[in-house]
Amino acid sequence: MRLWIVFVLVASGVASGVASADSPALGFKTLATADKCLDILKDGKKNNQPILSECERVATQRWKVTRLARGYVKLTTGWLGDQWCLDIIDERPLIARCRGGQQWKLETAGEGYVRLVRGDNRCLQSAKDQPTLAACGDAPSQRWKLTSIL
Repeated sequence: MRLWIVFVLVASGVASGVASADSPALGFKTLATADKCLDILKDGKKNNQPILSECERVATQRWKVTRLARGYVKLTTGWLGDQWCLDIIDERPLIARCRGGQQWKLETAGEGYVRLVRGDNRCLQSAKDQPTLAACGDAPSQRWKLTSIL
């Protein structure tokens, strides 16, 4: 039997550095919209396909947030490990082998949420049960809550 302890990070703390600047990893988190968690489709065929699903305590919803240079982070899964990153390929979020370019910024979005920003002001957003990429704005669909898993 595993014991899971969960607590919520306040977005202003995330953006200003809940983990110290010396800390290489922010640790494992769930990434949730108002009602769903970022997950990986685990069907043996599309194990690289991010989806949105009901929040559960499963490895496919455990995201390791690792601090990189210049305020960026990389996102890997607890299920596939540190060699597989959340990436954007042909304007679609996918899981791909980490190669250094999969960098995201966490920007405060208010009320305990952050925006996951990629490149030229493009944000990860929820669209029904699929994460997509769109121009950053104030849309609720671009607000993500990072919840630590200890």
